[in-house]
Amino acid sequence: MQKIRSILSVMLLLACALLLAGCASLSTSISQFEKGNYVTSVRSTITYLDEKYKKAGYDDSDERNAIRERFRIIESSYESTIKNVADREYDKKIAAYSALLEIRTLLASRSYYARYTDLPERYSELVLRENLAGQYYLKAGAAAAVKNNRQAAIGFAAASDTYQKYGDYKDARKQAGKYKYAADNQDAGDYYRQGQGLVARNQQRSRAMYRDAGQAFYNAYNVYRDHGAYKDARRLPTNIAPWAPSCSKSAATNRTATSPAACWDCSISALPGFNMAPAAMPTWACT
Repeated sequence: MQKIRSILSVMLLLACALLLAGCASLSTSISQFEKGNYVTSVRSTITYLDEKYKKAGYDDSDERNAIRERFRIIESSYESTIKNVADREYDKKIAAYSALLEIRTLLASRSYYARYTDLPERYSELVLRENLAGQYYLKAGAAAAVKNNRQAAIGFAAASDTYQKYGDYKDARKQAGKYKYAADNQDAGDYYRQGQGLVARNQQRSRAMYRDAGQAFYNAYNVYRDHGAYKDARRLPTNIAPWAPSCSKSAATNRTATSPAACWDCSISALPGFNMAPAAMPTWACT
């Protein structure tokens, strides 16, 4: 008898724990909603409902209207943002469309969603992705107009990626490539000139300045590598490290390290294949 009572007590505790966990999930979603964390609140609500609908005959009559109202407010908030913010407030519209797309995706795969919202009927995935891609495209165009090539590239790429499931979005992919090349070329030039300046100013032959120059030349090479070689950034000037012969051949030859600058330190092991061996110093090389 005592054993049966113990088993019943354990089962009762488990049942209470499951009930409390379900209540906690719903109360958590309400708290998130009140704080304005709308997408997170929807996720928590769906987690709660998923567990409830695993049980046959689940009756949601006590909760349905409250959940419906929260969903209505959440959806209306994002729709209001899209409708009312200024045309050039791209980030706000992007955030709103992204949230609606995520919420729709979460709901559409649930058989019970129609009891709480008609969002998946009002917006197809295609329409939301097209509108979201459109905002990324407009933002990219605005960046291109002020010659911010990097942001233009990022925006056009985001437009292309967002709509990729349904094909190409306008010429977003082509524009992303065009502005990425322009941005990479610009950045590589800046890094290269930085390296040249450091070498020219290093009258005291500071090892630290040579290292900084090497890192700048490597950055020029690395940022441009998708398009090929950038000038001679992969092979530095022969006079960039005049103190290099102080390294012994055994310590300095055929080393590998995480950056070309590291080739100048015999104690560190530069990018494989990054040749920094000055022609006048055949005994010092990183390969």
